[in-house]
Amino acid sequence: MAERMEVTSESRGLRWGICGPGNTAYDFVTAIACLQKGTHVVTAVASRSSREKAEKMAQDREKFGDWIICSSLASLERGIYTQYEQLAADPQVDVVYAGVTHPYRHLVVMAAQASKKPCLVENPMTVTAEMADRLINTARREKIFLMEALWTAFMPAYDFVRDLLKEGKSGPIGQPKLVTCHTGYKERPCLPLHKLKDKGQSGGAMMDIGIYGLYVAFMAFDGDHPKQVAACGTLYDTGVDEMVNITLKYRGNRMAVSTVSTNTARPLSEATIHGTKGWVRLCHPFWCCTKVMIQREDGSQEEKEFPEDSGRYNFVNSSGLRYQADALRDCFLADNELESSVLPLEASSQFRRITDEVRRQLGVQFSEDAGHFKT
Repeated sequence: MAERMEVTSESRGLRWGICGPGNTAYDFVTAIACLQKGTHVVTAVASRSSREKAEKMAQDREKFGDWIICSSLASLERGIYTQYEQLAADPQVDVVYAGVTHPYRHLVVMAAQASKKPCLVENPMTVTAEMADRLINTARREKIFLMEALWTAFMPAYDFVRDLLKEGKSGPIGQPKLVTCHTGYKERPCLPLHKLKDKGQSGGAMMDIGIYGLYVAFMAFDGDHPKQVAACGTLYDTGVDEMVNITLKYRGNRMAVSTVSTNTARPLSEATIHGTKGWVRLCHPFWCCTKVMIQREDGSQEEKEFPEDSGRYNFVNSSGLRYQADALRDCFLADNELESSVLPLEASSQFRRITDEVRRQLGVQFSEDAGHFKT
């Protein structure tokens, strides 16, 4: 395949290869099935752990609908793989989706890049900044599209807040000065605590859900890098973090304070951007929020709602996963952009560097920190 994929509004939809048919991948496919018919189609599925898992996803038309899974895949005639390299090399796959667990995502990206295929990789993209930079450098050098699947960035509520922030001093909140947020969840069947606590799976609060608070700060402060990172927290007996408090200090006397917790009772997860004139709040759960509140300088408040489909998903508001898929498609329609302007690769690199530093301060070490990456 050519380094740049030719897609026009009149041509066939993007042909997706799904690596790792787990809960998030199921939600992703369910979500893109809600988009305009013909714009996206799944043509291949790969699972290294079980061919049966790949076959199950391919045949689950009752869940996904009768058109999002191509007929040859649904009938198991072709497109079922047990190796990521095989899926990436499939000529009927345009874009690879990496939904595998944390320590193995780099393998999917590397397989996609070896076949010159664009890749949408779940967050966090990699365990360490070192590996993230390797993948990013390859993407830029070889001119292959790469994007972290941080769905938060593409939700309509975040589009609204970005537009509000562009108004700057004249906007309703003025200049952003402080970001405060809490990210947390309680264990449930689709979020088992034993996986979060597994050091071998690069678990922990920061790795699992810490990126969402980092993105709000990235958005509020226009992608600026923090000058200082300070972290404290508590660890599980497995050696991964249970709770973390992170303070980021930026130039211009700006700060972001983010708390991340796991296994707490019904945590209220909100993020607020405080400005010189007012504030804007991304309501619970802020990483996929459907309501935004604004308070202006005169004390008046306004609410904006962005409802999502609540059914058929493993996770709350997962219908919002469709926006990142359409954003990726738009990059090709817009003269084949190789990075997302909403979520550039620099953001993914910054998130990994902050997370590495947070883990260093907490004493959370993975084998990847010593260069021992999963194969």
